[in-house]
Amino acid sequence: MDIFTDASLNDKEKIAGIGMVFVPAPESLNVRSGNAYLLTDNIETAELFAISKAIMRAVTLHPDTIRLFSDSTGALRKIQRVFHHPDQRQIHTIENPDQKEILYHISASFELLGDVDFSFHQIHGHQTKPTMFTVGYYNMLADQEASAGRLLGEMEKSANVHSE
Repeated sequence: MDIFTDASLNDKEKIAGIGMVFVPAPESLNVRSGNAYLLTDNIETAELFAISKAIMRAVTLHPDTIRLFSDSTGALRKIQRVFHHPDQRQIHTIENPDQKEILYHISASFELLGDVDFSFHQIHGHQTKPTMFTVGYYNMLADQEASAGRLLGEMEKSANVHSE
């Protein structure tokens, strides 16, 4: 299974949307997607949250293999630093409390996945007119989901402000 994640930030409103796309097989028409939002003004936190949510959802899908794609260099480097370091206590060196909590959730999800063959891949974001069924295409779908999640968060925040 290929998983694509992305985040979209409105730093003025401190709302980020996240998007996830799950592709069970190449050129599959059975693609699943989802989005959500969180309150943050940090895009790296949002990208890590997107990755965490996607991995948690993947646990319920029971795949044999997961290739997770992200266009966030910072989030992937942080995950690599924490999880590929010989000293697994590296998670305690993360200063941002939200990111530390998200990384703990990722760690717990890895344990639930068990023997799944898991790998991370960086891709270039915001490609123009990507070809269908390519990594660029699925990344574009994740970007659209992230924007939809951000818009949902903005609408809910606005509705809460007006109802007070």
